[in-house]
Amino acid sequence: MRRPAQPRPDPLATLIGGQIDRVHQTVTAVTGRGTLAGREPDEVSRVVLLLLGDTEGLLGEKVLNYAVRPSE
Repeated sequence: MRRPAQPRPDPLATLIGGQIDRVHQTVTAVTGRGTLAGREPDEVSRVVLLLLGDTEGLLGEKVLNYAVRPSE
């Protein structure tokens, strides 16, 4: 007996998930290094916010607008 065909995963979702995961890994690493270096939390958060701003500029519109929910 044949099993029903499984739906194929959306390759765009996989690619975008990878981009978001990489940003998460980078933020976590920068936060950890700043904390271990003894920096104050407000300083670490400023550095991470700047990093996120730079990252946003590197990501394409497809990534930034993927699965955006409409505002209410």
